[in-house]
Formats: sequence, structure tokens, C-alpha cells
Amino acid sequence: MAIVIGYSILELRLPESSSLKDKRQVVRSVIERVKRRYNVSIAELGDHDAQRSALLGVSCVGAGEAQCRRAIDSVADYIYASRPDAELLPHSVEVIHVN
Repeated sequence: MAIVIGYSILELRLPESSSLKDKRQVVRSVIERVKRRYNVSIAELGDHDAQRSALLGVSCVGAGEAQCRRAIDSVADYIYASRPDAELLPHSVEVIHVN
């Protein structure tokens, strides 16, 4: 049985953020909501000191490529729809097949 690992790096722009505290509040909220709603791993990967941008890594492990792609795309759609204060830049989903 093959295992599939899907991942994506989601870049957020936070134009309304006026401080690192504002940014962290948005990022923390996004991460907590995604963890509760989806069966994926998500973490802030970079831009820690930039007040108007954030890099989030999202990953999924599953039995099929379509399942992983769908899960990560659902997370991106959710962030796009639920956070009008965060602009989600275009992203791609990468998939690794492990035998």
C-alpha cells in the first residue's frame, strides 16, 4: 500500500495589520480554526518578524493523491472565505508518493 504526502506553503498578506501583535492574532486564529476543522497539520513557517505577511505550511497524509490535494485546497478555500483581513496568494500543492 502506497502512502501519499501532500503539502503546500500558503503565503498570507495582512494589509490591515498595524503591529506584530495584530499579525499574530490573525495567524493564531487561522491555525486554530484549521486544526479544529480539517485533518491536516499546519504551522507558521516564516516571516515571523514581518507584520504584514505570514508563511503557513500545510500537510496531509493519505492513501490517495486526490484526497490530499482536496484537503489542502479545502484549507486554502476556507482561509480565503473566512478571513477577509488576510489575502491568500496563489499556491500549489506538491505530492510525494511513499512505497
